[in-house]
Amino acid sequence: SGSPFTSPGQSLDAGQGYEDCNWMHFLSEKFEVNINKRIWQRRQSNPSENIFTTFNYVLSTFYSSNFQNAFREYIVWNFLTNSRATTTHPGYGEAPQYPLAALCTTVSSFPYNGSNCSITKYSANFIRINPPANSSNLMINFNGANSPHIFKVTVVTRRTSGLVQSFEIPLDANNDGSFLITIPNNQLQYAGLCVAVVSGNTGPTFTYSITEQTTFSTAVSYNSGWNLLSVPISLSNMNFSSIFPEASSNAYFYDNGYQIATTAELGKGYWLKFDQVVNKNLTGTPQTSTQINVKNGWNIIGPLHNNIPVANITTNPPNIISSLFYGYNNGYQTATTLEKGKGYWVKVSANGTMTIPTT
Repeated sequence: SGSPFTSPGQSLDAGQGYEDCNWMHFLSEKFEVNINKRIWQRRQSNPSENIFTTFNYVLSTFYSSNFQNAFREYIVWNFLTNSRATTTHPGYGEAPQYPLAALCTTVSSFPYNGSNCSITKYSANFIRINPPANSSNLMINFNGANSPHIFKVTVVTRRTSGLVQSFEIPLDANNDGSFLITIPNNQLQYAGLCVAVVSGNTGPTFTYSITEQTTFSTAVSYNSGWNLLSVPISLSNMNFSSIFPEASSNAYFYDNGYQIATTAELGKGYWLKFDQVVNKNLTGTPQTSTQINVKNGWNIIGPLHNNIPVANITTNPPNIISSLFYGYNNGYQTATTLEKGKGYWVKVSANGTMTIPTT
């Protein structure tokens, strides 16, 4: 029978032989060795429980995770083996010795429209994307049909420098989502589209398209009243009066006190008021990252066109972030992921720079 590498489209519970243990190996590497013991203890006390319910119980009870998120990471783990292995992401020593995960297809010319290969419940497809012939950005659009299937989709990028990163594509209620790769073609070795089915229904299908783009549109939405916001892409006109003619106030930035801003800067956050809900698309040039100056104390910052975990933000000098990140939605909330178009308060312990990436 197949394995998670030679036959990634087979279900995790298909009885695939020795390499079935790779899932348990992943859990112990990702979390800690006692997770396997806890799984078997749960099975011992609940012998009739569905095994995936058991996984979810243990992950949520002891590790602040769940089966769906862990399985998504496991699929990325499987993709980065053999010649695709790396010591930094996700970083386990045995990866070069594992088989090379089979690809659904390799995409080398654009535009490209594709669909799933053999896939079922609790399984995956891997698509390799080679860099385009020019320096255009690559837009990936994913369409997961046949609800109620639940997909978790990850884009993995490997730069020519060896840096490997991954980014989960947020999917809406229709299982649709998009991601823009902004790495120049001469710096991108390849990308991987890792599609995981994390639900127990058979018969899932999906389609996807990959196109080159020099401009990019991103949707933003704001509440009636005061909003803490940012501009996620570079526009031809960065004046607030052009970007947000609906605004009923000046835009304000913070620099040891509030000041009026007439022009938006990437990476910075602002207060702006609207008299009604605002939903709009912004079309411009996406950036791979942006670097802003930050001052000792509180600053308002904002991400680019992708939602970004705060853990991916870096500073110079290093480790000067001294607070949680706070967003605003009719009140302040802490944030572990920064949403495109939003602004966030953050405190730093020294003057320096902050680099905000898109992955």
